[in-house]
Amino acid sequence: MEPINLRETEISPAITLDKENNIFLLQGKSFMENPKAFYAPVKEWIADYISYPNKKTVFDISLDYLNSATLKSLLRILQYLQKLNHGSYEVVVRWHYIVGDDDIYEQGEALAANLEIPFKFVSHNN
Repeated sequence: MEPINLRETEISPAITLDKENNIFLLQGKSFMENPKAFYAPVKEWIADYISYPNKKTVFDISLDYLNSATLKSLLRILQYLQKLNHGSYEVVVRWHYIVGDDDIYEQGEALAANLEIPFKFVSHNN
């Protein structure tokens, strides 16, 4: 399975999806006009990944800003990963946020409330 490595831009996050090295990361900002199209390859990669997953998948999400359309795309992606959270597979989302950034924290809480995946909230100083 070929990894995905996308560099961060002014409006889109860096994305690393690497099964072999067990790295699953979204980092930066996400407020492009059409996040559904941007995240389509990510969703497709995750759909393939769940056919032959690692025993444990830790998905790190560290976004400084995301719009509501991105939040919907993330929900759809994480719903795929949710399918793994049973039996001998484990999925954890680590939601990174800067201390005092209530908006990002609350967006993570909103995602967690709609999924059956454990979320770990990781705070960082600026």
